[in-house]
Amino acid sequence: MSRFFHLLSGGAAQGLVNALKASIESKTETQLICTFGAVGLMKQKLLDGAPCDVVILTAALIEQLTASGHVLAGSARHLGPVKTGVAVKSGTPWPQVETAEQLKAAMLAATGIYFPDPQLATAGIHFMKVLNALGIADTRAFIFLTPSWPQQAFTL
Repeated sequence: MSRFFHLLSGGAAQGLVNALKASIESKTETQLICTFGAVGLMKQKLLDGAPCDVVILTAALIEQLTASGHVLAGSARHLGPVKTGVAVKSGTPWPQVETAEQLKAAMLAATGIYFPDPQLATAGIHFMKVLNALGIADTRAFIFLTPSWPQQAFTL
């Protein structure tokens, strides 16, 4: 393949892109060069001059990049929602989390909470808001940020 197509994307789209990648490459005779990571990190890569033909980021970041002239105005398209989930380590009893108080108690009882960087990743930003709302965001003794999420999630 002599043509290249560079993609910078938040991690949420990685499964979809990877599922379509071989088909796109064979039909277009173009090699897709994909970089996935926290949306804030992908934004910074674009601003730092990384090769990029398409970005897949949050609507808010795309609006910022459009306003700054880094994304072509009118080119953004909605791909779908991204949901944030919670899981517990295999063999751990599922905690009660139906109410805010139950969620707070479960978080405080946990030996560790692992989540993406709240400065760069959409899920991390959202989860930090939840921890703040519960009044436990400053309880750093049990909070572990995972810069290479989602890879580290699978090693827990």
